[in-house]
Amino acid sequence: MLEAHTPQRTTELWLAAAEKKHAEGWMLAFPKAVMGGILLSFGAMVSLMVGGGSHGLATDNPGLNKLITAAIFPIGLIMIILTGSELVTSNMAVFVVSTLRRRTPWWSYPANILPVFLGNLAGSLIVAGLFAKSSGIFDADPYRSYVITFATNKLHPNWGQIFVKGIACNFLVCVAVFQATAARDLISKVVAAELPVFVFVCLGYDHVVANMLFIPLGLMLGADFGSGYYIYKSMIPAFLGNAVGAALLAMPLTLFFLTGSKSSSGAGGLVARTDEEARVDSAGSSVSGLGKE
Repeated sequence: MLEAHTPQRTTELWLAAAEKKHAEGWMLAFPKAVMGGILLSFGAMVSLMVGGGSHGLATDNPGLNKLITAAIFPIGLIMIILTGSELVTSNMAVFVVSTLRRRTPWWSYPANILPVFLGNLAGSLIVAGLFAKSSGIFDADPYRSYVITFATNKLHPNWGQIFVKGIACNFLVCVAVFQATAARDLISKVVAAELPVFVFVCLGYDHVVANMLFIPLGLMLGADFGSGYYIYKSMIPAFLGNAVGAALLAMPLTLFFLTGSKSSSGAGGLVARTDEEARVDSAGSSVSGLGKE
């Protein structure tokens, strides 16, 4: 088993990844984000299937039921990390780090986040409509009623509560991606990504991309609310909360591990690379989570 990268080197890998994403542009980011939405949605679907098929357990031992479904959900993020697909919520942190370090211009944040968000949404809706609804795997009870109830319950908290839950959720998701970036072998990457996501799912926090599967699928199966209500009540506050949660991790990483690096003004107004940053760049990287060795 290879020794993990230090936190400082892992942060440098994020910087290199942000530059790579910025250079690739939206035409590559969007299809990679569609794949990211598809992969995360498959993990979410499995957790719904297990949760719906464990009605007795959910009634008699809800804590154990949460543990089981929370252990399953991270499959989606693990697949995203290992395939190099795009996830908007992890990119929120990567681009905050690179913007604060002035390795990418400020506008690279929205220029990446928008197409990746739309790609994640498209991928999630493909899975919900084609592989979940059209395949009929959730048509019968208890699965159908469970999905409808789950989706409806996602909209019960008030706007502010969903916003706060979004903050906590993406802080943990970005910790998972950071840990997976630090890990240097397959098993370590899987475990590193699994544990923080397990925590957020068990606690019932809100992830904007996961909800792109949960809530639209509930709508497709007959939940009693409209798409506009979903956008206002869940998508907007979860997205904003996820953005804040990403920044709450990214800003300390920049402060702890990058502030004070020797630098001078470079072309285009960007700060020139430190020697360590240049070495990381020469190795290459591909974060939604992982730096290539």
